[in-house]
Amino acid sequence: MFHLYFTIASLSRWLDASAMNWNNACRALLSAVAASLSLILDAALHP
Repeated sequence: MFHLYFTIASLSRWLDASAMNWNNACRALLSAVAASLSLILDAALHP
């Protein structure tokens, strides 16, 4: 029983960590997309 609890606790900790990493990756990707979009718009508006 203790082993099962320990497995569930480590699994939830791993899920928390991977969710945090996933969130950071999505945020970095979104900021990169926004930066390139603003560069493209800037080039299109000011030739």
